Amino acid sequence: MRVQLTLSSAWLAAAAALETWLRVRGRGVPDAAGMQVVYAMALTGGVLGWVLGVLLRAGPMFVGDWRIPTWLARATPGTLALSIGLTAASAAGAPSIVARAADVLAVATVAAAVLAAGALRRSRRALPMLARSLPEARIFRVAVASSLAASLLALWALALGPLAPRALTDAIRHLVAIGVVGAIVIAMTFRLIPALEGRPLPWPMLRSVALWTLAGALVLRTGQVLVPLGWHAVTPLVGASGVLAWAAFACAGLSFVSRPPTGGSGPASTEGRT
Repeated sequence: MRVQLTLSSAWLAAAAALETWLRVRGRGVPDAAGMQVVYAMALTGGVLGWVLGVLLRAGPMFVGDWRIPTWLARATPGTLALSIGLTAASAAGAPSIVARAADVLAVATVAAAVLAAGALRRSRRALPMLARSLPEARIFRVAVASSLAASLLALWALALGPLAPRALTDAIRHLVAIGVVGAIVIAMTFRLIPALEGRPLPWPMLRSVALWTLAGALVLRTGQVLVPLGWHAVTPLVGASGVLAWAAFACAGLSFVSRPPTGGSGPASTEGRT
């Protein structure tokens, strides 16, 4: 975990340094190809790497038998770095299929980690994550589903090669950024506030609101892959996905607001922990 988090922090620092250099060289306007590399370093190596690193320890909050195989945990930093390298090669002029391969490698790493750790492993006729806090576990399922959906779309884009529409690759990146990273961050926020602050969530129902708004945002945003197929009627719905995504994050943010106590000064209720 230390190696994963250290490398992820280094990727974030490197992304900031690269963007600064690109902006200085471009007199405030960085070139688009270079920013694709910055994006990959920041999201794939930095944010996604951090999330996977944290899940090495925090996964049991959602899955009872969570355990990422040691060999996979050790390989993860390398596969993410290779994905970034492929993105850089594409930005430098390599065929577009190289960029598609980078997407496949990044999302496949996430999907492999959560699946190998036991996210879908059944135990006593129920998903083990159901034994944990149910509302947060449902949000965590959104992350699992997003990783699988992104993997399938990335394979589709790889098969299409140069013919892959931008709407398809854009949907993949939103599934990773909002579906995987966003869902895990929101789920952990709701789960950790009672544990770290020793108080119940002020509005537990916001967990359900966050679940459905986040799921709705992802469905609408992924619907953009239908536009190149002639389904232009979904275009207005794609724009609405941003509002739903912000609503989901707002639900998590509002949970940091303490509600005035209504009773004595006894221990915090466990209502918000279940």
